[in-house]
Amino acid sequence: MDDLLRRLARLRGVDQESSLGGISVEDVIRSIKTLSPLGSGYEVLKIGGQMFIRSVPRELDVDQGVLLAFASEHGGVFNERLIMQMLGWNDVRARNAIDNMVKRDGLGWVDEQAETGVDVWVPSTLNWQDA
Repeated sequence: MDDLLRRLARLRGVDQESSLGGISVEDVIRSIKTLSPLGSGYEVLKIGGQMFIRSVPRELDVDQGVLLAFASEHGGVFNERLIMQMLGWNDVRARNAIDNMVKRDGLGWVDEQAETGVDVWVPSTLNWQDA
């Protein structure tokens, strides 16, 4: 949501992020709800205290919602070992959830050169202001 607001402000030619071009979170939510009857596919989701905008009409399964929330709480990155350790999932559940999230739905990036083995980055959960 924050990324969308910054982009909208830039499109309006507003450099100061404090005003965000006069567009609020409520404005975005109201606009998306207005488009809903037209079958736009856009939807506002609140996962782990963070708001996301889904632009593809597809259901997130429960495990994907958990992984998105987990990623937002852990700097946008996780790996299978961490998921098993912190969430208590077995290796099959963790691997399947990660595969579905990355391969099937394209919600994450795989980093096979990470020091910890294979990490999954979820860009939508990163705080780009700190980057």
